Amino acid sequence: MEGIRTLKICFIGKYAPIQGGVSRENFWSAYALAQAGFEVHVVTNAQEVEYQYRTLEDAWFGHPQAHLKATARGKLTIHTSSSSLKHSYIPWANPFVTKLATMATEVITAYGCDLICGYYLEPYGVAAYLASRWTGVPYGLRHAGSDVGRLLLCPDLQTTYIQTILAADYIFTARSTLRRFLHLGIDLDKLYFPARSSLPTTYFHPDAPPLDINALVALVCRSVPETRYRGIYHRFADKPFDPSLPTIGIYGKLGLAKGSFDLLKALKQLHETGFKFNFLALTQGRLQTMFDFAQCIEEYGLTPATWLLPFIPHWSIPNFIRACTAVCFLERDFPIKIHQPGVPGEVFACGTCLILSQEIAEKQFYREKLRSGYNAYIVDARNISYLAATLKTALENPPASREIGMHGYYDISAGTEDFPAFVDNLASSFTIIQQDVVLRRNSMSIAEMQACLARLYVDDSFRMLFDLAPEASLDAYKLTDEEIAALKGIDKKMLQRFAASLKAKRRERLKYVYPLLFHLPGIDINRYFTRFYHLYPAKPHDSTLSRIQEFGSFMEQCLTTDEDTPPYASEIARYERLCHAAAFLPTPEDAFTHINATPATATTPLTLEDRPIIRPGCYAEMFAYDIVKIAHALREQQESGNLQTGQYYFVFQQVEIATHPKIFAVSSATYDLFMLCDGSHTIATLIHKMEKRFGREDLEKELLQMLQHLSSLRMIGVAKHE
Repeated sequence: MEGIRTLKICFIGKYAPIQGGVSRENFWSAYALAQAGFEVHVVTNAQEVEYQYRTLEDAWFGHPQAHLKATARGKLTIHTSSSSLKHSYIPWANPFVTKLATMATEVITAYGCDLICGYYLEPYGVAAYLASRWTGVPYGLRHAGSDVGRLLLCPDLQTTYIQTILAADYIFTARSTLRRFLHLGIDLDKLYFPARSSLPTTYFHPDAPPLDINALVALVCRSVPETRYRGIYHRFADKPFDPSLPTIGIYGKLGLAKGSFDLLKALKQLHETGFKFNFLALTQGRLQTMFDFAQCIEEYGLTPATWLLPFIPHWSIPNFIRACTAVCFLERDFPIKIHQPGVPGEVFACGTCLILSQEIAEKQFYREKLRSGYNAYIVDARNISYLAATLKTALENPPASREIGMHGYYDISAGTEDFPAFVDNLASSFTIIQQDVVLRRNSMSIAEMQACLARLYVDDSFRMLFDLAPEASLDAYKLTDEEIAALKGIDKKMLQRFAASLKAKRRERLKYVYPLLFHLPGIDINRYFTRFYHLYPAKPHDSTLSRIQEFGSFMEQCLTTDEDTPPYASEIARYERLCHAAAFLPTPEDAFTHINATPATATTPLTLEDRPIIRPGCYAEMFAYDIVKIAHALREQQESGNLQTGQYYFVFQQVEIATHPKIFAVSSATYDLFMLCDGSHTIATLIHKMEKRFGREDLEKELLQMLQHLSSLRMIGVAKHE
């Protein structure tokens, strides 16, 4: 990890013994950074979590902390809140934000932390914001699904969350939320994709020893009060577990959208055939849901085959998975569309057969690799008969199910999970963020300083005032004490150093967006970039998206008359500018208020009275060269071949949850029709215009079909009537 500076980081968030994906991510991220040599301080309220979402804590499970202390180059310290009668007030609520913000401020001050990171908006993100305000230490945020997909949409909470987001120095985003943050007003330079996480492969692997279920049942009976959940764990623990029988397992929270009750209905059908099996449910959650689940088990006659078990620590989950012949994850109709559960990856990593809902299968980045019946079983959880048949197939031949599980391991997990690489990438990510934040904070101030300097050079009256009363003359500028002192001494070296760093950072950003342009032969790109930088100097609250688009337009104009460059150089600049615009410029549909909207799949038939309009995120352009073909050749470092000038028409279309657009080549007639779709003309009028243009009177059917096709591709919509 050469060049990576070890930092002191204050994490504010969920942690063990809190159950769930966010707690898991925080646990292993903190573990990874400590292994990388960082000093990590986790500020959490984990010990105050209610029992419904608390994992068992017992020495029987062991703890990764012992291994970390023996191997890590850094240090991990947990700071947890506690409850007290002195915290009481009316109306009562646990003051988590106040506790966490207080603890974080004290930790940051005592240990000299470089960065703060709050994972999940409530209460952790808000506490991170307060601690940053009080200490001056930069803070960032990472979101999950339910905070931005549910809490952020609550009118009585929204203002606080939006202000917390807007003030953040950096934000870890997902591809599903990138444009939503841009729509909210976050600058692109503040948005980072988190390092791709990896499960710790010393724990999650196909040779993990199976959990001793009978020993776990005995531990549950000893440590869980019989009053909890009205004793349902004890009710289902009155029999020995037979590991020789095939076993279906689930773990995680219960619910209709989790497919929990669909599974019980399918198990009922399987049980009624006389097939013998075990059912392990490692679960907790809302009281009523747990009662309903237990009642269904009893009503369906599944009690002799079922063991209900509470949550266990995440590092013991591989052992539970390995105790199962197959594990089900049947989530469907989940209300938060961006929810990305980690259970499928955990099961694949252990080489156990996974029975997965179609909805979750389609959300995975490896979805193209999934082959039902070969490396997993993909099912519609609501089709109970099919689910029951799949369960029987998986259970009646455990060796074949193990083979399917191992196919899943080799096809999905073996090439994905790499914890040592995750350690390096996460450390590198935070190092880059810390450097970027320092530069951004300085550049904001330096932009003010540059404006003040420029005025000193050109404004005689201001210069005279500065000589007579420097403090008064600088009141109009937001400057630090150090900068005021520097201006008094005109410390040009300091200014030059920061200016050079800022310039280099901007050049790298543009090079990333315009890679073909920066490597095009014959272009003196440094000369053009310097000229652009002088024309568009740093300004406070500058928009990175605007600057990127302005650079593309600037290069288009410059290269049009540059005879030393390839004839298509200007069009390459326009092509890359449009690719970036279609991928990143947010549309109204990117507002967080639309985060759970389901895109329409069926296309409504168009009528002659409809007024078609180009959908936001679509851009149609004419080029003098086949620019898509040229761009492909440049990427592959191939010759562009025989270049023919002409008229080439392309539509650039924004893609949901992607940072690259779809590009369609269209005919000149389609282009003309498309450009007429501005929402002000009815389809009847468009047909009349096109018939007049082509000198024909029989195009209605053909043009209606074309418009319907464009609508099905979501390139056009229908303008609402006023």
